[in-house]
Amino acid sequence: MIECINDRMIEWGAIALTLLLFSCQSEDRPLVIATAASNQPAMEILLEDFTAASGIEAELVVAASGQLTAQLLAGAPYDVFISADERYPNKLMDVNMIAGKPQVFARGSLVLWSGRDDVKLNPAELTSGNRLAIANPKVAPFGRLADSLLRLRPDYSERIQPRLVYGESIGQVNQFVFTGAVEMGLTARSIVHENSRGRWEPFYPEVTIPQTVSIIRGNREEDGRIFIEYLLGTEAQETLRRAGYSLD
Repeated sequence: MIECINDRMIEWGAIALTLLLFSCQSEDRPLVIATAASNQPAMEILLEDFTAASGIEAELVVAASGQLTAQLLAGAPYDVFISADERYPNKLMDVNMIAGKPQVFARGSLVLWSGRDDVKLNPAELTSGNRLAIANPKVAPFGRLADSLLRLRPDYSERIQPRLVYGESIGQVNQFVFTGAVEMGLTARSIVHENSRGRWEPFYPEVTIPQTVSIIRGNREEDGRIFIEYLLGTEAQETLRRAGYSLD
């Protein structure tokens, strides 16, 4: 049986609350950067450096790329969108919500991660009875990548699919693994690169997906451009490399 945890009621309630709060704020509010969950650890580090260097206050909103896209289409007041792929920002481009074009700032890959010492991290173990968590392929790019790679296996339908547990984002997959709710998870390398708990191994590391940054049309476009210039700079790129991203 496939398990699926759905947070949509909470998600849309959060959108409504966010819209209400922002409607009451002045234009001096922080630059709001909506980021895919897979990019959260690196972005938390980078935002501190960005604010120190530019003087521009910024804050993160974190969810799956597809969820953030839905929120933006519903009117969420985000200024910059960091997606774990090119597909979702292109959807926003189609409705003229993005200033300029999405820019690729790094590439991400998958790892097989376990918080347990008794779990062997190799492809054969995917059929050994262990539960495997992946992000929802419908809204999370790394979930879509994991799903597509798993479906290439001839034993997918019989031995892998019945053991899959779906999280609504990479963040929820990480929670499942971290708490021991599942034995293994396929997550982004950027999440566990410096994680002190558990063990991980690359999972088809030659297959990567572009990580993109886009400016949302509005009154913070100039600050968004300053952020992108920082993100593409030498110092930020080195931080991303150390965090487990590959760079073109």
